[in-house]
Amino acid sequence: MRIGMQKMLRDAEAQSFDVVLSEAMDRVSRNQADIASVFQRFQFRGVMIETLSEGLLSEMQIGMKGTMNAIFIKDLGDKTRRGLMGRALAGKCAGGKAYGYKNLVKFTEAGDPIKGDRAIIPHEAATVVRIFTDYANGVSPMKIASALNAEGINGPTGKGWGASTVHGNRERGTGILNNQLYERCASLESTDLHEEPRHRQTGLTFEPRRRLGHHASSRSADRRPSPLGCSACTTRGDEEQGD
Repeated sequence: MRIGMQKMLRDAEAQSFDVVLSEAMDRVSRNQADIASVFQRFQFRGVMIETLSEGLLSEMQIGMKGTMNAIFIKDLGDKTRRGLMGRALAGKCAGGKAYGYKNLVKFTEAGDPIKGDRAIIPHEAATVVRIFTDYANGVSPMKIASALNAEGINGPTGKGWGASTVHGNRERGTGILNNQLYERCASLESTDLHEEPRHRQTGLTFEPRRRLGHHASSRSADRRPSPLGCSACTTRGDEEQGD
């Protein structure tokens, strides 16, 4: 539950107000359990909830509209994931900007933005190739990061390099060495924020990365440029995974 809502519940218990005004019920909460609990606690303290959309809220509205709002959130998440998948399959960027790339700003003839295009940054691409080459030659991620820092080469965040920045996480495809984009292969991962109902603790769950395939053709390469194609530089990592 949001911090502001928690404070409002404490103020309601202290009888600091007797009515809550909102644009709509979903501005209070879209979580079925939360909106029911908030309504019950407000009702016990004699506090009313009135919105511009629904008017004075009743038990029936809490039950019916609460269910509709929860379904809306789920559907919105599904639509967002489908949209990202479609963009990725079309050769566009469906996530954040990877090291070695810059986002391109393009517009249609009607002036609508074209999202997802990117271009290679030459000096950063050279750093990516260097990292893969050094790693294939037996240099550890820690030593690679130290050498880059000693030469004053900025990392993806504009600051220094660390071993985790170089290696990352194989399952999630993070870090330079585990980013499949540098193999001319796009992949997509779904990350969901969930809340444990009993203790209200939030956490993240990750769906397996979906490998969308290589784009080695010249046409695909133009859409999704990569500083590094599939090469022997990935051999060492593959051997480690087999171990």
